[in-house]
Amino acid sequence: MEAGGHVRGTVHALTLLERICAALPPGYPVLVAGGIAERDDVRAALEAGAAAAVAGTRFLLSAESCAHPGYKRRLLGAETTLLTDLFGAGWPAPHRVVPNAATERWLGPVDAPPSRRRSSFGRNRSPKDERRLGALPLPWAARPCSSAG
Repeated sequence: MEAGGHVRGTVHALTLLERICAALPPGYPVLVAGGIAERDDVRAALEAGAAAAVAGTRFLLSAESCAHPGYKRRLLGAETTLLTDLFGAGWPAPHRVVPNAATERWLGPVDAPPSRRRSSFGRNRSPKDERRLGALPLPWAARPCSSAG
């Protein structure tokens, strides 16, 4: 559930890693992804039994990324994210987004209880569709990566 962007998981990466490692034969290589932003995150994943850690969203802030500079600034200035289906456009799972005027209008303030952040926007939704996993801190704690790569 720590994945950036399109989120299908509902279990923390290290919890899922533990379950998978317990279900597989010893020595089976397992990679973990989600919430990997710093050296300590990789260390924790390896200590928990992963053969490797996969970082994705963190690289949006690298000098090599072609992400728009305004998008990078917005990410660096963010203190939290939301999981919502507000911008789904057919995607069957929540998206991780930085709160903005649209999320506040349709979902309520970030600090509102999850039950108040439900969207009435768009199609009729089932209780499963209305799931809100809440605000999550950004793993890189609003620190830019070095320009040296």
